[in-house]
This record gives sequence, C-alpha cells and structure tokens, in this order.
Amino acid sequence: MTEQSLDGSNGRAPYMLLQALIETTFESIKLMGLKDTGAEIAKHLGSPSDPLEALATLELGRDNLQVSDAPQGGRIVTLKGCPFAGAVNKLDPWSEHAKRMVQRFNASPRGGAAIHPICIGHLSVREAYGGINLGCRSASSGKMAISALALLEEASMTDEQVRERLDGNACIYVLKK
Repeated sequence: MTEQSLDGSNGRAPYMLLQALIETTFESIKLMGLKDTGAEIAKHLGSPSDPLEALATLELGRDNLQVSDAPQGGRIVTLKGCPFAGAVNKLDPWSEHAKRMVQRFNASPRGGAAIHPICIGHLSVREAYGGINLGCRSASSGKMAISALALLEEASMTDEQVRERLDGNACIYVLKK
C-alpha cells in the first residue's frame, strides 16, 4: 500500500529520492560521496563555539543527548534516538552493493559504527566537528556496529564500554573539541 497525502501526492516520493541518491552515490563515487555530504551538512550547521550545539540541531535537540566526560578529555555523547530512524524505516531494502559498501566502511581502519548507508553521512558530520564515532545500534533490529579498534583506543574506550552505553540507545561518539 502506498502512502498518499490528502492532496493525492505520493508520501513515499522523498524517501524514494533519498534512497536513489544514496544508491547512485555508492555506484558512482563510492564512500567519498557520503563522507563529503556529511562535511557539507556540517558547513550548513555552522561553527558555534561549542560544536555540540550544531550537532544537537541535527540530532533531535539536547533532550536526545546524554553527555558525560570522556576518559582522556572531551565529552562522550550518547544519542537516545536516531534522527534518521523515521526515514530509514520508510526506505526499501538496500541493494547488495550498498550493503557491501557499509561492510567495507566498517572494516576500514578509520571506519565502523555504520548500520546502514545513511549512518556514514551522519558519522561524517560528527567527524567534521572533531567527533570520534564509537558505535551505532538499530532500534528496529537491535543490531550493533562498533568502530574499529584504533578509534576505540583513540577515545580510550573498550568495546564492552561502548556496548553498555549503546544498550537502549542509538549512537555513541566522543567529541574531542
């Protein structure tokens, strides 16, 4: 059944467009397209004195963030809910090519913490503000993706610590700035 608004337009159209743009990006310019998209979003969010203010705009506001001190300075930020969950749940299943790209991203030395392609763009926004992405959890499946060991070490956190903080939440990252 397709979603229709009261004016008869197709409510799935924005999600179909979003998915097609991401799939095309994967096919044509690989991961760099999504990483560049994240950097562009960060430009639009601006450069406040506290990067967490810009990120909170993207991440459903301050009430969606749990913030604590990081072991080696900076702040650990845990998102209670994913700002993209509503859109992701309305997309069709990803192509095998897109799934392989997420797997390659997660296996790369500076990668990890992506459940689906949209995560890569979202993580890239945080990186533009000095964020180190540590983990992501799907609200629908409970599946977790944990960052590469080098990133966990850089944030002075263990896999177990990240998994504990992700339990019942969407994402966790360290904001160094």
